[in-house]
Amino acid sequence: MSTGMTSNARDRLARLRAQKSQQQQTDSNTSVPQPTPDSTPNSREEVILNLMVQMLKGDISDGQLLQQLRKQLLGLNQDRFAELVGVSRKTISDIERGKGSPSQQILNDVFKPFGLRAGIIPVSQNQIEKLINKAHDEILNV
Repeated sequence: MSTGMTSNARDRLARLRAQKSQQQQTDSNTSVPQPTPDSTPNSREEVILNLMVQMLKGDISDGQLLQQLRKQLLGLNQDRFAELVGVSRKTISDIERGKGSPSQQILNDVFKPFGLRAGIIPVSQNQIEKLINKAHDEILNV
């Protein structure tokens, strides 16, 4: 998984976060609580890892993974997220609903803000469990 983010993407993300913060301050007079992105490095990594394991186990789709990451970590709606990653809102919606056939490049673009990229994932649940267990064991041995 790639962890690099271009400075252009970082700048757009910072602008969108600032806009979100201003919007939340404006909306603070309402009684509806606004979602707050989880931005601490440890909790961010934990959210990503937990959702990835759910996806690998088949509990959630890659579209549901994207939706959860977008909402939990960035607190962005589809329009703002689409602007951040440089695709249309419809493309984000289609991916999250499991519709269409996005290219490898589009998938890489939408997962990049989370330090992820599309790749080869085993189909066999047995292989996935072995992969997760091996990764877990290697992490403990570090």
